[in-house]
Formats: sequence, C-alpha cells, structure tokens
Amino acid sequence: VIDLLGILPFFVSLALNQLSSQYSLEYIAKAAQIFRILRILRIFKLSRHITGLKTLGTTLRNSHRELLLLSMTVSMGMLIFAGLGYALEKDEPDTMFYTLPQTLYWAIITMTST
Repeated sequence: VIDLLGILPFFVSLALNQLSSQYSLEYIAKAAQIFRILRILRIFKLSRHITGLKTLGTTLRNSHRELLLLSMTVSMGMLIFAGLGYALEKDEPDTMFYTLPQTLYWAIITMTST
C-alpha cells in the first residue's frame, strides 16, 4: 500500500498533464507537482534508523536559538551592506547596481560564498 502511494503522484500528474492539454487544468497539475516535490520529505523517516541523522536532528533541536541568531546577524549584514552599496554606487556611470534588489543579490552572493 505504501509503495502504491509512493508512485501514485507520478501517475496522477501524467493523467493531469493529459487532461490539461485538453482542458484548462494548469493549477491542478501544479498542485500535483508540488505533492511530488513533497515526497522528498520522506528522508525524515530515515532518521529513525540512521544514527547520523538522529545526531543531526538532536543537534539542530538543541541549537535552534543560536542558529536563529546567526541567520539574523547574517541577514542584517546583508541588508546593511546592500543598502550602503546601493547608496554609494547608484550615481556612478558604469555601476552594476541599478536597483536595490540587484545590490541585495550581490550582498547575498558575497556573504554566502567563500
């Protein structure tokens, strides 16, 4: 039964794709695709059997406050440096920072890559 439920979204999406070519069912086909993507969450069932995943889950559970503080600090740094970069570079003739989202993209890529 579980194996059948595991492959059922594939066949449902095939059927919906066939129907969407005849009718306007794009939204239903996209919903079926989302359910297929959610099958990835089955990896969490393995955490009961694999010691490394148990340890990772325990570590994340115990340090969620520190991880939240780290992500907030990095996000604030990205926002501050994106704003500064845009404010300082927007009037330059050969700048690549025409809008604030472009500068925010630069800040995200700069701070998250090595």
